[in-house]
Amino acid sequence: MKLALDRLGGLFNGSRALSAVEGRRLDPDVVAGLSEEALWALARNGDLDRCATRLVELVIGGTLDSLEPWEVTEFLVGEGWAGWSDGQRGALLGCFDAWWQTLLHFHPYTPGVDVALAALAQFDEPLIRWLQPLLEGLDGPGAEHLADLVIGRLSSPGWDRRPDRRLQVLAWSGTEPVVLGLTLVGGVHLSDGRLGRALDRMLGSDDSTS
Repeated sequence: MKLALDRLGGLFNGSRALSAVEGRRLDPDVVAGLSEEALWALARNGDLDRCATRLVELVIGGTLDSLEPWEVTEFLVGEGWAGWSDGQRGALLGCFDAWWQTLLHFHPYTPGVDVALAALAQFDEPLIRWLQPLLEGLDGPGAEHLADLVIGRLSSPGWDRRPDRRLQVLAWSGTEPVVLGLTLVGGVHLSDGRLGRALDRMLGSDDSTS
């Protein structure tokens, strides 16, 4: 993840001129030492260019305090990330892709898969970008992560912002490749009760689907 962050930092160096104060320049060391509250206030008042890398670092490093990951990604989307240069968009998504790949290799992980995926879902990228690696990693920690998702029914508040995306993930979890994949390897990685509950949710046979 460090390489991805370094690339992002090299692209967000003031070139987008988002500063609310004409000509203001903040030393990177100053930004790095700001509290989360001060950093968030600065970003929301027009200095995203100098705060973006540090905010992303807090998200993918699991060191946010009062903010939720989805709040940061929603804010980035609201700031018009889709209109950034190809390099900046690619670097930003590269950081979150690296975060997701790291999460999939460990269970448990902070934040949990539901919180992380809700944050990623704020971006208007095809969800398969993150769901396919989850499917490919089922024979390992991915089985636990998928069980977390379907048993928890995607309950992160971040999904309230993108209910359409939540429904897409739930529908994906009930498709044949996903159900078959968990059926084949879930017994190795999950307890019988947990596997059964996950499959019930995926197949829609669990009454508690709210």
